[in-house]
Amino acid sequence: MKHLMSILFAIYLTSLVNAQIVNIPDANFKTALLNHNPIIDTNSDGEIQVSEANDFSSSLNIIGQSISNPTGIEAFTNIVSLSADNNNISNIDLSNNIQITFLDIQGNELTNLDLSNNINLEVLSLANNPLGAVDISNLTNLELFFCESCELQDLDITNNASLKELYLNFNMIATIDLQQNNLLEKLIIGYNNLSSIDLSQNLNITRVFANENSLEEIDFSENVNISSIDLRENPQLTILNIQNGNNPLISTFRTTSCPNLTCIQVDPGIPGNVPPSWEFDPGVTFSEDCMFLGTEDMTPIEISIYPNPAITKLNINTTASIDVDNVIISNLQGQTYPADFQNSCVDVSNLSTGLYFIIMKTNQGTTTHKFLKQ
Repeated sequence: MKHLMSILFAIYLTSLVNAQIVNIPDANFKTALLNHNPIIDTNSDGEIQVSEANDFSSSLNIIGQSISNPTGIEAFTNIVSLSADNNNISNIDLSNNIQITFLDIQGNELTNLDLSNNINLEVLSLANNPLGAVDISNLTNLELFFCESCELQDLDITNNASLKELYLNFNMIATIDLQQNNLLEKLIIGYNNLSSIDLSQNLNITRVFANENSLEEIDFSENVNISSIDLRENPQLTILNIQNGNNPLISTFRTTSCPNLTCIQVDPGIPGNVPPSWEFDPGVTFSEDCMFLGTEDMTPIEISIYPNPAITKLNINTTASIDVDNVIISNLQGQTYPADFQNSCVDVSNLSTGLYFIIMKTNQGTTTHKFLKQ
């Protein structure tokens, strides 16, 4: 009997010890933890005790370790940072890791992710995962969010008032509400399906990259801190207003491959003196008032000009129902010239040789014609 009791007691002690060891079924994950620096396996027994996992309160780095199953991560209740990018993880339970402020799990195979308990997150990178959707509504402390190439069709960030940088390239997002993100500084949202963006509440924004979308119009007039704008390859873009009183701050400006963008509204001093670093399509006009320079009329306006080319005078021929109220001449750089318009004729004798626009405001709308000055 005494011998039997000893055996039972030994079995009990063994089970007790085993119960204190974290279950880590993925061999690659276990190896990464055992070889981790700073050291996690402090007693060097080749296992990770629950107490060792609980005591580890630093940053856990398991980047590129071919990990498929991160079971065991839930024992690390005090880690503040987790870098697990470039593995093969399709599912991860982070519900116990509530102290995390930094999470990088990009380049995996995640199809869903529950972050509802991780309310202390400040930096989150989920890029290059086939998520389809992600809920970050509880992450009110989030400042940087990377979710590029995640197959997103929409994203709700109305609760993320602390957000400063948002990276959403290569998704399928058609609309996004930025009205509650007053601290936003960088918006990188190229290669999506956006038709419009309202930036009127984002007064701190410095960079907007929204190239290769379906934008029709965009207004930067409230964004006095903007320094970088990339709107390349938005074929539907027709209205662009960057007249914010601080255009000299804009060092990066790209609107090439926007065939329907004919006029860009800018600050005084920019027409005729466009910064050489700005990139735009040939024939684009820069003006202080693109509403006046608009070429899309509510109704067709029957106006013709002659002779074209012109040497000293340009005649304007209209029907009896059309009254021309005002005329402006603009060169291809957007510099405008007052036009002496009298008796259906404009004096162009003082213009240098070159191609110009004549913009005519009438009682039926505004129309624009090109003419050559010889």
